[in-house]
Amino acid sequence: MGTLTITDVDTTDFIGHDDLLNDVTAIVFDATNTSDITVRFDGAQLGNLIADNVSITGNGNFNNISIVMTGAGTVSAANWSFTNWTGGVDFTGSGGADTITGSANPGGNLIVGGDGADILTGGAGPDVFRYNFPGEVVAGDPSTAPGIRRYSGRVCRRDL
Repeated sequence: MGTLTITDVDTTDFIGHDDLLNDVTAIVFDATNTSDITVRFDGAQLGNLIADNVSITGNGNFNNISIVMTGAGTVSAANWSFTNWTGGVDFTGSGGADTITGSANPGGNLIVGGDGADILTGGAGPDVFRYNFPGEVVAGDPSTAPGIRRYSGRVCRRDL
């Protein structure tokens, strides 16, 4: 496939639609579309149907990529690259123990842990973490790490 061009307005949902993805190395938001676009992927599609080093090209609007973990596992967007990107990237954990690594999105990531004991790691931009499970580990300390903008939740242990 190579390039996945997102042309639809509102939300384009690829969760449960693996048949529409194959060796995606670039995601391009259609420049002729003047609306904000949200695209959703299953965490299991990353590194499998979507390359670990996918390049993301925005269209100048506020676009959003949402990664939803439908099952426990590991996802990493650490090697993603962005061009003309003014949007968001968010990750939502599953009910199991997940390991989520954010992207280098200049606008930051929203990383939401699920019900399991998750390991949440931000990217190069200002990140927001939300977690509630007492065993979750968040990489970084908001008082000393400039990459963390805000966090909320209960923490029993932090790897700093």
